[in-house]
Amino acid sequence: MQRISSHAVETRSCDIIKSKVNASFENGDLLYREITGRDYGIDGIIELFDDGNITGKFALAQVKGTSEKIVPLKKTPNYVSCNISASNARYAFQNRMPVILFYVSIKAPDCIYFMDIRQAISDEQREKINNGQKNITIRIPAENVEIGTMNEVYEIIRNGNN
Repeated sequence: MQRISSHAVETRSCDIIKSKVNASFENGDLLYREITGRDYGIDGIIELFDDGNITGKFALAQVKGTSEKIVPLKKTPNYVSCNISASNARYAFQNRMPVILFYVSIKAPDCIYFMDIRQAISDEQREKINNGQKNITIRIPAENVEIGTMNEVYEIIRNGNN
């Protein structure tokens, strides 16, 4: 039996996100915990600390990886696109905490695109999901990219648990 390449990309993508989140602050104010077992669209939990102190603030992480380079859309170059299943989108709306989509290329692991799924899905897309559409395309602003730190992800978690 041979391991399929999409599983290898998924594993490497999750490793990239875990490493980046856990190394993002000198005092460890973000902690990535993997969810093991059957994957229902959530790959991990990110816990937020404040100067090393617990805050009770969390986000769920959905990691999408690709072996290709991520490039902005031709017609709307201020965005990159990533597909997710409708069931994963519905799941994001069932949670009180943010569900952050991380989109990363294993060819360029220092460039991670991110977005709270609940903020990325339009009312029109929600209607299509409710009418049976199986997948949707998330448009992530090209400026939502973490290159060095996870400061903006930190802010999503800090503000999204209110």
